[in-house]
Amino acid sequence: MQAVFEDLYGNIFVVEGPQKAGNPAATQQDGNGDTKSDYPVKPNGAQVRPELQRLRFREGTWDVTMEFQPAPRSEKLLSKGVQTNRLSGQWLISDLDADMNGRRFNGHGVNGFDPGKGKYVGIWIDSMRNYITPVEGSYDASGKVFTTTSMERDAKGVSVPLTEVTETIDDNTEVMTLWAEGEKGEKFARIKITYTRRHQKSD
Repeated sequence: MQAVFEDLYGNIFVVEGPQKAGNPAATQQDGNGDTKSDYPVKPNGAQVRPELQRLRFREGTWDVTMEFQPAPRSEKLLSKGVQTNRLSGQWLISDLDADMNGRRFNGHGVNGFDPGKGKYVGIWIDSMRNYITPVEGSYDASGKVFTTTSMERDAKGVSVPLTEVTETIDDNTEVMTLWAEGEKGEKFARIKITYTRRHQKSD
């Protein structure tokens, strides 16, 4: 049996007969001794790697509800907006447009999977920062919890760590919580965003 694969760089290659190399968890033998794959198959016959499939899940237009808490125990600010995600090759490009306490807020991200690091990598910029934020992260074993880490600069220019946890609730809902550190080093949920897919997927 001939298997056609697409790697994360968009290269197409062919494997003839039972696959003896690569990821053993991704293939199995059928009743005729031929190799089958657990990866979804594209219309052109190429099989989509799981890392890219996770990025494709986020494609589309998402309505956003945001809670923003600038500091521990401070008042929470509510915001609504729209995020549009699209794939460009192996990269997911995200554009967020929201109203934050009467002020327009824009954010832009680029994310993809780096095989060399074995992690998802990306960058983030927004209208409240004058620098680019590199981001790295990975999914848990369930594939439903995505955790990233990054560094930001506080008002004094000191780099402080951020942790972002995104949980997939169902095919149409994700919830992201961004954890930061207060002045006394205590962690708190600075931002909580609920993403709702505008064009709902049906089961």
